[in-house]
Amino acid sequence: MNEQRIPSVSSLERMIPETIQTDEVAGMQALRLHVERYEFALRHVKGLVGDIACGSGFGSKILAQKGEQVLGVDLDQDVINYATRSYNDSNIHYICADAMQLTHEPFDVIVSFETVEHVPRPKALLHHLASLLKPGGTLIASVPITPSMDANPYHLHDFNERSFMRLFPPNLRLVDQLHQTQPYNPIAVTKKSEKHLQDLRSNLLRYYVQHPTKALHRLGSTLRYGFTNRYLSAVMVQ
Repeated sequence: MNEQRIPSVSSLERMIPETIQTDEVAGMQALRLHVERYEFALRHVKGLVGDIACGSGFGSKILAQKGEQVLGVDLDQDVINYATRSYNDSNIHYICADAMQLTHEPFDVIVSFETVEHVPRPKALLHHLASLLKPGGTLIASVPITPSMDANPYHLHDFNERSFMRLFPPNLRLVDQLHQTQPYNPIAVTKKSEKHLQDLRSNLLRYYVQHPTKALHRLGSTLRYGFTNRYLSAVMVQ
């Protein structure tokens, strides 16, 4: 049997459960949060489901427990290939596509976790996803609601709860939400002592000198919440 090739992607941004060792604290915490989000979404899943930015596919597999059909969508062909091999089922299909260009028959439910902070136009993305829903359909999305741009070079935006909720179209109403907290060790983050911390931003001090407001945001968040990252998943219904 040929060994499956693991996608060559950022360890920080791609959760591939098979690659995470049980002694990797940051990796196991991140995986737990992702699984919790998908299990939370499962309460609202029915019919045709879109999993946007599906990554390695383990979340699509969870959604398929209740979804009649699940379409996993991701920009990275390597992870789509991996998902097709590793997390497939008779009611799951994966495609490589840009979510902003996605056209499809209307979905009952669309899920997109930890996505909008990565795209240049997050509001446009959520409005486009909402346009792909059936009447009365459900859009479920999540973001970090404490600062993340300083440590994570892949994030283009910081959000708090209020600014995140303003991204959704006005015809959607909030029906459920999940708040999550992830403690972090600032020494481990600084030293990048685990595999899943290797892609964190180098030379944070220089970044803070160049972006002093981001330093103030981090200070304020630390004073309020301590050494924790916080996340919000919102369930919005037409």
